[in-house]
Amino acid sequence: MFLFIIAAILAIQDRKKGRRTIVEGEETSGKHGAAAEPSMSTVKSKVAGNMLTKNTIPLINLFAILFTASFFSANPILLGASLLPLFTFLLGIFIESPRTIRITRTGLRSSVWIGEVLEVTINIEIEDGIGFVTVFDRIPEVFSLVEGSNIRIFWKGFKKASYTFSYKIRCPKRGRFFFPPVKWESRHALLLKETLYGDCGYWFEVTVRPRIYNVRRLRGRYTTSILPFPQRSYTKIGPPSTDFREIREYVVGDPVKSINWKATARYLWRRRFTPLVNEYEREGQQTIWIFLNGSKSLKIGSNIENPLEYGIAAAISLSYYFLRRGYRLGMYIYNSRGEIFYPDTGMKQVFRLMRKLSRLEVLVRKEGFAEAVQKNRKFLIQYNPLCIIITCLRGEKPSDLMKGLKTLVSLKKSGRKRPPILLINVLPQDMLSRGDPYDENSKMLLQLSDRPLVNSLRRAGVSVLEWNPLREEFSVKLLRQVKRG
Repeated sequence: MFLFIIAAILAIQDRKKGRRTIVEGEETSGKHGAAAEPSMSTVKSKVAGNMLTKNTIPLINLFAILFTASFFSANPILLGASLLPLFTFLLGIFIESPRTIRITRTGLRSSVWIGEVLEVTINIEIEDGIGFVTVFDRIPEVFSLVEGSNIRIFWKGFKKASYTFSYKIRCPKRGRFFFPPVKWESRHALLLKETLYGDCGYWFEVTVRPRIYNVRRLRGRYTTSILPFPQRSYTKIGPPSTDFREIREYVVGDPVKSINWKATARYLWRRRFTPLVNEYEREGQQTIWIFLNGSKSLKIGSNIENPLEYGIAAAISLSYYFLRRGYRLGMYIYNSRGEIFYPDTGMKQVFRLMRKLSRLEVLVRKEGFAEAVQKNRKFLIQYNPLCIIITCLRGEKPSDLMKGLKTLVSLKKSGRKRPPILLINVLPQDMLSRGDPYDENSKMLLQLSDRPLVNSLRRAGVSVLEWNPLREEFSVKLLRQVKRG
């Protein structure tokens, strides 16, 4: 009875006081959300709360009932039985839950490619206490588990214990994502004390970069191209070099000595009576200018598969292709924050564009393509670039698009019949598919509804490339626009 009174007093005091234990953290390096933080962080966690739970009440009641019954009946068997809940209660008071926990997370990198698989390893060290420890490494919602599990339950016995588990994740979407500290919770061995909670580590930032399609060489020695897609670094200004570029049709102003008579003779068999001329690279650097539509209206489909995401991947791929070959490239993202990337060369420009497009946020802004052309008018006049427009016609206003293209055509200083303007139309039909039997008919109607605008663009001298990302690769689609001469 004396032991029971002492235990009851301890329980009451414990409940009133609500003991709070804090273990000071041991920081390694890095700050909250820092991109330069190392992929491993270790810190002793803060834990709070050590009160008894309601599970102690049945033990106390059982002891009281058995002890009272044994006292009035003078039954030694009941007296011995009453000591079992009392012993369990006292044992639960003196047993501590695991509270000093050290967790190390490795495998995360500050920059990864979209679709890349990461293997994350969690190392746990538990120094004291007895009970169950649950470790939960939270991941952003967009990431998907490929293998393993990011939550585990371990039993901590009398000795110091160490555990390790790993899992694999994949991110199908570009952007910036934050991994919070690893959470853990510690449960008492007899469930007589409240669960302890804590976390270890720091917030870790991961930037997922968009994919780069393998845009290969698009022209051979005896090929002509439907698209104004340059193969080497050339410019319209400057003397011609000895590097052969392509065979094209004769236009007014070409010198007679540039006519390729053998190719023209083969061309006549197709009943084409226009002479073919050899065109050579000119000394200097050609400039490429990309207009990328960053409007919210391009998010047709899911958050992972939509024309905006595929348009960003196409822009990065073309930028990488041209800049790696020595071109000067600039970009303007319209219907967004209106950011201009001034024409530059080298891989620094690739990294600059990659960093921005990886973190591009969609805004509701009605800027329009015509206004975008006017904002970049001085660059278009100064560099006379090959212009590439990446958009989805479903998210464009036809009148505004045609107005901007007419302005763009008027600014071009090309001697060829067709100005070097390429429009890449990302088709959203397959991204809207939901398994309905009438999906194929609805896709066809959507494509037919855009046909008048596509025909108008082609009549205006714009090369239109219609790309369905879910049916064909970007490089394959470009190669199909190349024909043998």
